[in-house]
Amino acid sequence: MELLRSHLSRVRIPEPTNRIYKNECCVSFDTPVIQSPYRSFLLVSSEGGLYVDMSSFLAFGKEYVGWNYEKTGNPIYLHIQQRPKPVPEDRPLKKPTLLAIGVEGGFDYQEIEYEETHHIVILPEYVSLPFPSVELPEKIRLAVDAVLLADGAERKEQLAAWTAEKKKASAYALSLQQINNGIVVPPSCWKCCKCNKTDNLWLNLTDGMILCGRRNWDGSGGNNHAIEHYKETNYPLAVKLGTITADLESAGPHTKWHEYEMNSSISSDVYSYPEDDTVEDPLLAQHLAFFVHDFEAKGVKEVHCILLLQTEMTTAERELDQNTNFDWNRIQESGQEVELLFGPGYTGLLNLGNSCYMASTIQVVFTTHAFISRYYENQSLKMAFAMAPSDPTLDLNMQLYEIDMPNSHALTDLSKEIEFSQSSPFWREARPNERSLAETNLNKEMEFSRSSPFFWREARSNDRSLAETNLNKEIEFSRSSPFCREARSDLGPGLNSHLHLLLPPLFKLCLLMQFSGIGKSSERMDLLVILTKLAHGLLSGKYSLPVQQKQEGIPPRMFKTVIAASHPEFSSMRQQDALEFFLHLLDQVERANTEKPALDPSKSFKFVIEERLQCPSGKVAYNKRSDYILSLNIPLHEATNKEQLEGFNKTKAEKNAEGADITSGEIVRPRVPLESCLASFSSTEEIHDFYSSALDAKTTANKTAGLATFPDYLVLHMRKFVMEEGWVPKKLDVYIDVPDVIDITHMRSNGLQPGEELLPETGVIGEVEATQLVASEDIVSKLAAMGFNYLHCQKAALNTANVGVEEAMTWLLSHMDDPGLEDLEVIWKGDSIVLTGSQHFNADIDEPILYNSHAMEVHSIDETSVETLISFGFHEEVARKALKASGGDIEKATDWIFSHPEVSSSKDTDATSNAVEAGDPGVSDGSGRYKLMAFISHMGTSTHCGHYVAHVYKDGRWIIFNDSKVGASVDPPKEMGPRPRTSVVRSKFYKDPSATSAPYTHQNPSRRQSKMDAVANPSVRELEVASLYADPTLERSRPRTFIKSIVAGTIEDLVGRKVVVGGWVKTGREQGKGSFAFLELNDGSCLANLQVIVDAAVYPLSLLVPTGTSVLVEGELKKPPEGTKQRVELRVEKVLEVGPVDPAKYPLPKTRLTLEFLRDFVHLRARTNTISVIARIRDELAYATHTFFRKNGFRYIHTPIITTSDCEGAGEMFQVTTLFSDAEKLAKDLQQNPPPSKSDVEAAKLLVKEKGEVVSVLKSSKASKDEIVASVAELNKAKENASKLEERFNLKPGLLQKDGKIDYATDFFGRQAFLTVSGQLQVETYACALGNVYTFGPTFRAEHSHTSRHLAEFWMVEPEIAFANLEDDMNYAENYVKFLCQWLLDNCLDDMEFMVKNYDKTAIERLKLVASMPFERVSYTKAVELLANVTDRKFENKVEWGVDLASEHERYLTEVIFKKPVIVYNYPRGIKAFYMRLNDDQKTVAAMDVLVPKVGELIGGSQREERLEILTKRIEDAGLPLEPYEWYLDLRRFGTVKHSGFGLGFERMILFATGIDNIRDVIPFPRYPGRADL
Repeated sequence: MELLRSHLSRVRIPEPTNRIYKNECCVSFDTPVIQSPYRSFLLVSSEGGLYVDMSSFLAFGKEYVGWNYEKTGNPIYLHIQQRPKPVPEDRPLKKPTLLAIGVEGGFDYQEIEYEETHHIVILPEYVSLPFPSVELPEKIRLAVDAVLLADGAERKEQLAAWTAEKKKASAYALSLQQINNGIVVPPSCWKCCKCNKTDNLWLNLTDGMILCGRRNWDGSGGNNHAIEHYKETNYPLAVKLGTITADLESAGPHTKWHEYEMNSSISSDVYSYPEDDTVEDPLLAQHLAFFVHDFEAKGVKEVHCILLLQTEMTTAERELDQNTNFDWNRIQESGQEVELLFGPGYTGLLNLGNSCYMASTIQVVFTTHAFISRYYENQSLKMAFAMAPSDPTLDLNMQLYEIDMPNSHALTDLSKEIEFSQSSPFWREARPNERSLAETNLNKEMEFSRSSPFFWREARSNDRSLAETNLNKEIEFSRSSPFCREARSDLGPGLNSHLHLLLPPLFKLCLLMQFSGIGKSSERMDLLVILTKLAHGLLSGKYSLPVQQKQEGIPPRMFKTVIAASHPEFSSMRQQDALEFFLHLLDQVERANTEKPALDPSKSFKFVIEERLQCPSGKVAYNKRSDYILSLNIPLHEATNKEQLEGFNKTKAEKNAEGADITSGEIVRPRVPLESCLASFSSTEEIHDFYSSALDAKTTANKTAGLATFPDYLVLHMRKFVMEEGWVPKKLDVYIDVPDVIDITHMRSNGLQPGEELLPETGVIGEVEATQLVASEDIVSKLAAMGFNYLHCQKAALNTANVGVEEAMTWLLSHMDDPGLEDLEVIWKGDSIVLTGSQHFNADIDEPILYNSHAMEVHSIDETSVETLISFGFHEEVARKALKASGGDIEKATDWIFSHPEVSSSKDTDATSNAVEAGDPGVSDGSGRYKLMAFISHMGTSTHCGHYVAHVYKDGRWIIFNDSKVGASVDPPKEMGPRPRTSVVRSKFYKDPSATSAPYTHQNPSRRQSKMDAVANPSVRELEVASLYADPTLERSRPRTFIKSIVAGTIEDLVGRKVVVGGWVKTGREQGKGSFAFLELNDGSCLANLQVIVDAAVYPLSLLVPTGTSVLVEGELKKPPEGTKQRVELRVEKVLEVGPVDPAKYPLPKTRLTLEFLRDFVHLRARTNTISVIARIRDELAYATHTFFRKNGFRYIHTPIITTSDCEGAGEMFQVTTLFSDAEKLAKDLQQNPPPSKSDVEAAKLLVKEKGEVVSVLKSSKASKDEIVASVAELNKAKENASKLEERFNLKPGLLQKDGKIDYATDFFGRQAFLTVSGQLQVETYACALGNVYTFGPTFRAEHSHTSRHLAEFWMVEPEIAFANLEDDMNYAENYVKFLCQWLLDNCLDDMEFMVKNYDKTAIERLKLVASMPFERVSYTKAVELLANVTDRKFENKVEWGVDLASEHERYLTEVIFKKPVIVYNYPRGIKAFYMRLNDDQKTVAAMDVLVPKVGELIGGSQREERLEILTKRIEDAGLPLEPYEWYLDLRRFGTVKHSGFGLGFERMILFATGIDNIRDVIPFPRYPGRADL
């Protein structure tokens, strides 16, 4: 007890204004609740209860209370423990009456009762004293009683109802005039007086007219007669019949109907048309009685009958019923067997009452790598708490508002100075902002008594004595104080050391709080600790534990308090829009990271939109803006189910005519593809009244929009809520078909294009040309003679205006160590500081002097030296600048360039370029390809009601986050539409692993990756298994950065970044007399090389510079000197691995090599530029192929390489057999072990005969059983030996034959087998079951051809389309080729430009032509006729009907006659395969070929013959046996279907795209007659 008394000065009795936390830990989600075996609870439970600091009234869990003691020294705590009382299992559940979760009347709302115990605990010994106890000091008893009686700060905001505010009494009710027109309302059998509808009826309380209500979008409801009646009459109030009930609760539990009076409470749906809302009518009973016949006699009875007959649902009930019927269950996946999930990353969030919008957004945001890294992996919870102010649950605004204003005069007696020292918390706050002015500027100490650890907290209280005691010194600001400079920047130059004379004392306190870091820094620290707390709660798995098969979830109360403090809507308990909250959250996070933008996780969502405006003059303007979401309109006219919608509308109209309603199961909603929504964003929009500076008049301009950058995470917002006439919001009831992967690279905005002209500026800015001052050669030479640097002498003369040598020397001596800031003058402008200076020449004393084009050069430059530096790779301007600075010495100039990388200042960015705006350097840029990672679904009539649920893709499956419920999603409702929808694990998913595993903001490539990181960042190469790193025999992996990601990055993000790069040396050269080396490194990820600089001290240079050497190096990315070819270079700090090369033996010299030469080195040729470019183009085309077919609903089928059927019927097939190897083995065996002779066989047979006779004798002589058994065994052994000898005697070298033919029955497959020439026949089997399918794989043809167009092994893309004719086939083929061409233009432009430069100058133009122009379609007959009439060219191959077109014919058609791609169809049956459908003319088949320039035939396809009899005859006519094709004929016997397909030769497509002449150079390992290397 004495220990407790010694600390009484640290105990405070809470005032009514104090915030008391006693329900949740301030740095974790621990609660007072102790684990109980009875049931699961709505509060997160903890083992140790909560400890309430009796000085600050903050609560802490057992694990964290020690942190608070270390930080504040507060030793006295109230220990609270709660144990839930058992709840009877038969307790009935209340039926929900509100469409809400976690509120009274909503779903899952059950109050919990607790048994509570209390103790007083003294730290650090954790001495525990029971409470209550008469032995405790009175101050302790008073303080604890006040804490226990007070409402917790977490519960001060009461839960609000789900629906809108309580209905208000109508202003028209009391003065309502009723017309006695003889209308009598019967007690039942109502109907609309205009359309005879019998439901959704409204009684107008003025004239008694019964009319139907509004029509819903789906045709249900009414026919709008009630609202139309109001518009005609202005009669304001109407009551919904069938909803009128007596409020018996207000009347009393024992009220009888016969006791009920007219003025008793009646509840019903009353609608006020002029107030446009549901209202209360306090005189409703009286108003209803007016329309009851003979009211005096039986009015009460009739009204009672009306009251008793509730036949209609109220508006709230109908909304609840409609939503719980279908959509509510849909988004929550009710009724599904959902597997509940627990553990790290699977923690639910407790619904605080209408907080599902917040919970769903939080779950999605904290699935992203950026937020996980910022607030979990790289942020210690303890460190965040240590950096936080006294109360981490409050922001600055709350702190200031909590200052007791009536007692503010307690501060007026402040008269002395507050002295700051390093021990002061203000100093700790100041240090991050004032690094360089550490101890010198804050040299006074603050008196800081332990009785008041945070004086501003005492200032808030009503305890004047404490306020005056602890705040008894006044602020004195000196110019040396960093806080003074902060004040100057905010308040202007007038603020100086006499600040106390200018400002009221209370404002001085607020300024001190702001200047010392307790202002906006405090707000940042609050948000940091709250977000870190939330991240650790969600991701650690500590609170995701199964309690009776479900988890409790964590309550984000404090998070909501801090994040919503400055927002009136989010701080309320009303439902909000998840999209608005998402933007608000990112805004707060961005503000909190302003001092450290590199750590800002919100930038991963940020991107730049570029808008292009073109006026009738043809001139354009470009505007850029940044955003976090891509908001998309929903084009309902693009719905894909228009036929179903038409049928539904017809059914709806019929039912309306019959007076029937549409059931929920009959409703058909429009289905709009996401691609259409994206297209609407990029579509052209007309801007009216646009002022054109070119025309000097208002006109109509066309506006288009695109994305200048692609973010890491793309958030799509579907505008399901639109504004109708009168600005009334309406929700579109529509489904959005959302694919798992989207590609929006076509939405890239490329800025000002060649040939475009910008609109002129509206104003003219005059330019003043500065007068150039040239240094006096006399002054410079005299100073230089004294030994000073020549450049420094020039600057001294210039900065003293050539006054004289003495003045120049004085300046020079005083600026020898000058970093470059001269005569700076501080100007305050708004919130920014502007630095200006007097006329001076270059900030840095070592910076070369720059003159304009009209000035004389100070120093003559040797042109030979300039050329020498240019040969090193530097631009001429940089070379001249370096030579000027070094006095013309080349060695010094080289050193100067490398020691002054800052001279390479970035060029001014064109306003219309694709670069990110200078004011927004944190915007990243990705590839434009995204994978769906999460979506938030909403159900309700408005964004401010209903329910939000998040679905997140992690660990290879969809996870539903429905408040505290977390489970494996069975049927994710993607079609419900996103609000917002977050796409794409990340854009880096399609980029290099290094771009995701080592973001630019994190310079430690070997940092620990959590499981959540691996989910959000699947490309991370660093392994997660802890035991793996524990094994000393295993080498730890090194995440490698691809050169492609470095080349694509921005200078701001790249410079200073530590990376590990691996690749092969293209060229290497030693420089600086062997002191360092330049390496041009390429890793194959792109065409560009990375310049690597290695110092001789790091690694022997001679082993690195040979071409072909492989290296893995680690270093720092630097900005190269101005004029170099590279945007960035790598300064190597460590060489990790080297694969050396002997230059004398390396077969690929640096000289240009022919493609024919490279075919002899297929194992090395991929290292050359050409082959690597072709490989990347091939890869892109393969990816595009899968993308196209996936987008069009095709399934990928793996067809066999080994087949027993000949698809083409040409017989040029490779045979697959083991007969030859078997024959070789036999021949070898017979040679080594000769077969027995005929006499050996005869002797063996004779022995068998003898053994048989012995057995017969033994049996006839009735020998013993044992003797007979032994004799029989010898007989069997003799027979077996004779059989083996005879079999081996019959073996002959060579292939086994039967009837003069090879006997394939003994082959591996028991029949003839071949390498496939096509997977078409096999893939047709799946087309007849799955619909649209395709196969993509290698095919083979044993054709002895040495042309540049033939290979023995080649790849084919072969789709098959069910229920499709020839026209469908041609449409798919055309669209596929166009898609491939456009894909290369969008994704492989650098590599294509290489092909244009080196091989085919028309390659890109050819791709554009094919991608943009419709294909010409012509019949074979017409094509032959056109070719036969050609007179300007003589073909080598004859042209006549019935002859297959040769390549020269095909190219002439597409290159000369039509000048675009051509599709030729309906070929003669004799030149096409048997499976092609025979046309009615019996002469042609439904076949088609796609012909393109450069190549000729690119695609061959046809409609397949689906008629059994005709197909059978075609096979026989082709001379093929029927037996191998019986399975193919079965497809026609059983459920035959029209289907079509085509085949594209993949290598021919690459030939067409690249312009390469020989097909052997576009496949990695060419196989052709005589060659099968590797």
